[in-house]
Amino acid sequence: MKLSRIKSLATYHRCIRQLHNAGLIAYSPSYDPYKGSLVEVIEDRDQSHRKVNTPAQKAQRFVIPDLFEVELYFTERDLSSSEALAFFNFYELQNWKVHRNKPMSSWQAAARNWISKQQKQVLTHQ
Repeated sequence: MKLSRIKSLATYHRCIRQLHNAGLIAYSPSYDPYKGSLVEVIEDRDQSHRKVNTPAQKAQRFVIPDLFEVELYFTERDLSSSEALAFFNFYELQNWKVHRNKPMSSWQAAARNWISKQQKQVLTHQ
């Protein structure tokens, strides 16, 4: 444990088990507190047969909303359709990109941000 610089015993054992499950080491735990566990490093250069469990990521692609969808979203939140049109026109002009030309991932999140900024602006002008 000192060589790994992991101070938590639970974290150390979790890491050892993950390495064993990935096929990088062969771990034989010793249940005797006076005898050490056996850890064998697997020196296999051929990695084609090694099984690595990686979670499949869903490719969530941004779809540009219709003006009708944006108006519906704003009216559900008791806001005017003119505010929805202002939001739609602004982001249409920006090519549906957000801060520093990063592509937008969720127009609903951008709309919530837009609404909160508008509400703060109304409160500061009163």
